[in-house]
Amino acid sequence: MIKNWYTCKVKYMKVDDNGNESTVTEAYLVDAMSYTEAESRIYEEMEQRVRGEFRIMNIAKANYADVMADEDLVEWYKVKVASIEYDEDKEVEKKSNSYYLVAADSCKHAIERTEESMKEVGIDFEIPAVGIVNLVDVFPYNEEGKQEDTSNTTEEEITDDFDPATGEIIEK
Repeated sequence: MIKNWYTCKVKYMKVDDNGNESTVTEAYLVDAMSYTEAESRIYEEMEQRVRGEFRIMNIAKANYADVMADEDLVEWYKVKVASIEYDEDKEVEKKSNSYYLVAADSCKHAIERTEESMKEVGIDFEIPAVGIVNLVDVFPYNEEGKQEDTSNTTEEEITDDFDPATGEIIEK
């Protein structure tokens, strides 16, 4: 399944360790199929994390080919990977750029994790740039996280309320 990543900036009042309140704007990354779904998902996540009011300030499509998360690492790095292909007809090297978001504890570690991942793909590549990204959290799409039907109606209860042969509702 292709991932569509959106960077969502959220503004809210945050209390620091000293008890001082300040307004902050923080960035989060959400996997969603559309801007509308990204907005809905970030609202759900922020309602669980933020006390009081918050505002979604911006939602922008992110251009990440992949996200390499690690629960133990909190720093995020944007790694530019140039895939190198040789065009035999024109006898020229052709480079195409992709960007990866990598959880790591240093630029060097981000490069190492990206190199490991790219070796599995088996193409020639180089890494021309790495930079730290200020993200608070990343919310990938989770198949298990789909909303469940919370109604208490069972199939047996439904069959008691109508006649399956005629489809008519049975008065109790």
